Amino acid sequence: MRLYGKLVVPVVAAGTSVVQCLRMLALLTVAFTAHCSSGHLPDPMGAPYSRPSMSTPRLDQHQSQIDALIAAALAAAAPGPSLLAAWTSAASTIPDRGFGLVAVGKASISMARALVDQGNVRPAFGVIITPPDLDTAGLAALPNVQVLIADHPLPTERSLAAGHAALSVANRCRLDRLPLVVLLSGGTSSLMCVPQPGLELDDLRKLTNAMLRAGATIDQLNTIRAHCDSTKAGNLALAILLIHNRNRAIVNSVGK
Repeated sequence: MRLYGKLVVPVVAAGTSVVQCLRMLALLTVAFTAHCSSGHLPDPMGAPYSRPSMSTPRLDQHQSQIDALIAAALAAAAPGPSLLAAWTSAASTIPDRGFGLVAVGKASISMARALVDQGNVRPAFGVIITPPDLDTAGLAALPNVQVLIADHPLPTERSLAAGHAALSVANRCRLDRLPLVVLLSGGTSSLMCVPQPGLELDDLRKLTNAMLRAGATIDQLNTIRAHCDSTKAGNLALAILLIHNRNRAIVNSVGK
């Protein structure tokens, strides 16, 4: 925490969870409101700021409001509802035979569950690529879809196997002339990889590690990855060539 005047401002450290960030923001909002009501906020033009006298509520009286703010923010950012909003318009173009599915990233399970819940056309085959320790419950309704665990932020042999599985799904869509639905979320660039010819997995690991240690931005990192990885820069779409595909992305940076 840092103190600016009489206003305590939370400082977000690396590794802070989303819920922790939201709680800090809610606390800051309440503290700022209390600070304004006490008459300490200066006018933008330099004149003293004053408000009618009023009692300042204690922070512990706002716990329910803080919890409600956090719940509303998480609900608004939930991948499932966002996916279903897009799926409503896309579902009419999916044939009765189904589609191929590639779901990758930290929200891959949530997005795949949303497809199960919509109850219409199901994937004929596919792969879900997820980081470790995510709950895969609710995916039994997708018996033709393989669930693979991969790694982040450095790709591993599991990431390599996942990348080959994704390309295999795309190739099968081309052969069966089925649409490919691709659901992307954070972490995809590491969770799924296939080195370009002439490169090895160890090359991608060393490159990624060197750029991370050098402080490269995620945009810079993904620009380099696009030239070194057969699953990046549209290569997955090229694997199905003329077959119609749909994609939905939930990302935290441009270039994922």
